[in-house]
Amino acid sequence: MKLLHYNELNISKVKKTFKKVSQHLEAGDFAAAQVKKMPNTGGYYRAKLDKENRLLFRFATYQEESYLLLLEVIHHHAYEKSKFLNGAKIDEAKLKDVSKVSEEEAQPLVYVNKKRSTFHLLDKVICFDGDQDDIYHLPTPLVIIGSAGSGKTALTLEKMKQFTGQVAYISLSSYLVENAQRIYYANGYDNDKQEIDFLSFQEFVETIRIPKGKEITYKRFEAWYNRYKQTFKFKEPYKIFEEFKGVLTGSITDRAYLSRADYLN
Repeated sequence: MKLLHYNELNISKVKKTFKKVSQHLEAGDFAAAQVKKMPNTGGYYRAKLDKENRLLFRFATYQEESYLLLLEVIHHHAYEKSKFLNGAKIDEAKLKDVSKVSEEEAQPLVYVNKKRSTFHLLDKVICFDGDQDDIYHLPTPLVIIGSAGSGKTALTLEKMKQFTGQVAYISLSSYLVENAQRIYYANGYDNDKQEIDFLSFQEFVETIRIPKGKEITYKRFEAWYNRYKQTFKFKEPYKIFEEFKGVLTGSITDRAYLSRADYLN
């Protein structure tokens, strides 16, 4: 068995026993780790760290290899305080020993970075590749540039978890805001050290002052452009409209971003 550690897993109070139990789990010796299945919890298991503390984990697979996702230390049998068990009350006397796990209960993973033993958790298990992990550990302020599907949203949301106090996620897209909020709080995530708002840009502006008039639409902008298009050297009004909305593009493709001089030209 290969072990992956949740990046928020805190073992500070059980380091010695955690190391010993991890070795048993890695060797597939469930009897030595005293593994038992959590009933009616959607595939969670626990191993016994010591008399009072337990280790919560799940099984996963990637490219026909088996993994254990080490999630959380349950202190003093307080299963109801777990971040993952949704307040479930567990009677340890009724738990049954587990010698093996069926493949149906193993969670399939999209990607595993073989060089790193940690994973992140949003609406699904996320293992960052080398570039993503390097970006995750950079200090802020930070600008992340990447194509669609490159992991910008996941990186941003995971980065937000590091902040304390007042935090805001803002996007022009109301859909993206709603989706990001859903992903952020998936799996019952909670952080009592931060106050976070998910806002569209319009909602953010309105927390300061309600603007007078109405925001210009592309239809009205295009009508204005068509009246004066003979005087403009640019021929793609929608791209210009997008730039007013904050999407800075341009025709240069041989570098990651434009210098100020290049952009003005």
